[in-house]
Amino acid sequence: MDIKYLQQLDFLLKKVNNHNDSRNFKIVFELNGEIYSGDFVREIYSNKVRYKNVSAYDVDQNKEIGLKNWNDWKQISNGTDWQESDYVKLVKRSKFFKEHHQYLMLLEEITDKYPVDFEEELPSYIYNLERLNGNNPQINFIKVTDNINFGFISLVPQIQNTNHN
Repeated sequence: MDIKYLQQLDFLLKKVNNHNDSRNFKIVFELNGEIYSGDFVREIYSNKVRYKNVSAYDVDQNKEIGLKNWNDWKQISNGTDWQESDYVKLVKRSKFFKEHHQYLMLLEEITDKYPVDFEEELPSYIYNLERLNGNNPQINFIKVTDNINFGFISLVPQIQNTNHN
């Protein structure tokens, strides 16, 4: 598995995680013999990946990268009715599956059915990196090469923050 694949998978995962009725998950992966969790897409806004525009003079300006195939990809929300769509199926199954590999299998199936094709390449970064098999602290980000291979991936539920201010 390469970073492009994991960016596509994380995009779909974040779309589902953003729904109020979903159970939120994070991707866990092996890299160079270590086990981590992290984000391959920093943030999504609507149907675009959002990054800070580091080249802009205004420090708060964002850059958004959409999907080339948005007209095809938006079919994920269509069905005989919205409640029967593949998107709602993902939301419901995020809570239903007791064995998380089943949810990962469904995410991969939906990613194959509705390919995520970004308008331009996303930066090859992993964000919010947390080493799970050691004492190292959380790392804000790492840059990886495009051809790096990840040994395995898995999903873990995110701990929900119930403290709303």
